Amino acid sequence: MSVWPGIVLLILSGALARWSFVTMRHASTTANPREATITLVVDGPFRFSRNPIYVAMTGLYLGISFLANTWWPVGLLGPLLLLMHYGVVVREERYLAGQFGPSYRAYQSSVRRWL
Repeated sequence: MSVWPGIVLLILSGALARWSFVTMRHASTTANPREATITLVVDGPFRFSRNPIYVAMTGLYLGISFLANTWWPVGLLGPLLLLMHYGVVVREERYLAGQFGPSYRAYQSSVRRWL
């Protein structure tokens, strides 16, 4: 594996994560899943993905795998994504639907979950 794809993934994913956190902070809400969400964020990177932070985390994971010049972490990515999807994302979606009702349902129907 080459180092350059890893560097590119780290830079792009880091920028996406930063943009996501800044957008949430400007909306006066938190990215901490243990705290109440008070605002439905639908702008910034959330216009393109309902989960840009998880997309960024996946890119960071892959970038580090490329830099480490090893493939075994890539083999674990599928199970990790399934765990994240069912253990985190589905629960967050239920919470947000309960918190924001029709507004969140409209957002769900207009923005993809991942990319």
